Order: sequence, then structure tokens, then C-alpha cells
Amino acid sequence: MPFFEAPLSDAWLLAVSCTSFKSPQLRTIPGEGRQDLPLLAMLARLGVGPKHQVVVRDSHADSKRVDFEFREMVGKVKPGATMVVFYSGHGYTLKGALSFATWNALVADDGWRLARARSQFERRFKGKELVWIADACASGGLRQVFAGASKPVIVLSTSEGLGPVPDDWANQAAIVSALEDFDGDWQRLAERAGWYYWSSAVSAGSK
Repeated sequence: MPFFEAPLSDAWLLAVSCTSFKSPQLRTIPGEGRQDLPLLAMLARLGVGPKHQVVVRDSHADSKRVDFEFREMVGKVKPGATMVVFYSGHGYTLKGALSFATWNALVADDGWRLARARSQFERRFKGKELVWIADACASGGLRQVFAGASKPVIVLSTSEGLGPVPDDWANQAAIVSALEDFDGDWQRLAERAGWYYWSSAVSAGSK
């Protein structure tokens, strides 16, 4: 049998998935057909080891926990390794700043503030690249948040810019399917899944 190295054998994964929220301002996302666990299982098949995974879902994904887990992981990734962040939920801007909804967003605070994540990334990250896989309204805003980053950042998003996305699981089902033959080419993965792609290295987006 020929030797085969899984494309994500050196990767770290932080997964944040919220379908329900404390704030009445944030819609509950229907749970039927939820795709986050199949997606995480596929990433594990591609080489992400259990000791390099942190998964927080629903009521466990409060703002302090999410911020802590990102800050901790971004400082642990070794040179040459990839960090993948998967987010599923709601995205929005408050006073021009992009946030992703956490369990207690808009009750305790603004949610997961992505500008703070950028700051933590700049201070602590020593890996090869940071890859965002984000299924949320306004998820394309990650391009602006990480523009000019000192290390490579790749964004796969279901929203173009700050636009809306439907509250269903079709986009995640598409990327789960596309991951079946993932070879490490993130742009090709985005194209096959019908997601938007952006890289800080080239500062260009496509779908």
C-alpha cells in the first residue's frame, strides 16, 4: 500500500457551532439536518487528531469560553502547522465591527468580536496559516478583519462580504461532500462547495 499523508495531519481545529441563543434578538436555527458534526468527522478523517481539536456547541459556546479557546489555541500551533476555525451560527456588525454570535451574545456582550481575534492572532500565532470556515451572515467580513495580516489567512465563507445567508444546512452539506477528496487546496474546496474564497496572500475573492 503506498504511503499517504493526510492533508490535515498537522492541523489544529477550533469549532464553534451555535443553533440557539439566550437573546430573543437572535433567531434559533432549526436543528434538523444539522451538519456540524459530520463536517467535524470529515476533518478528523483528513488528519486532525483528537488532541488538536476543541469543539464548543450551543450553551457551552459562551463568549468568554470561545474567546479563551481561540486565544489558547492560536498560541499553541507550531511553525509549519495549520489552524482551522469552523464557525456556524449568526454573524452581524455592531458599530461597524464584525462579531459572531455566541450563546450569550447581545445579553452579556457583543459576542465573539473578530477584531479581538485578529489582535490575538497577530500577537500569538506562529503557525503556517489560519483557515476560517464560516457559515454565517456577514461571514465574508472576515476578509476585512484579516486584510494585511502578518501571516497567511484563508477565508471560506458562505456570505459575500456582509451579506445574508439562509438558516439551513445546505451550505455545510455541500462542503462536507466536497471534503471527500480534499487534497489541501482550499480554493478548490471552496469552488467545489460553492463557497466564497479569500486569501490574504493574494487579497482576491472568488466563488
